[in-house]
Amino acid sequence: MPHDYTCARVWVVLTFARARPGYD
Repeated sequence: MPHDYTCARVWVVLTFARARPGYD
């Protein structure tokens, strides 16, 4: 599995998690 794909996947997950209301 390409490392870039892993990084991108993690970045997307973190972005969506941060975008969720009440993340603070």
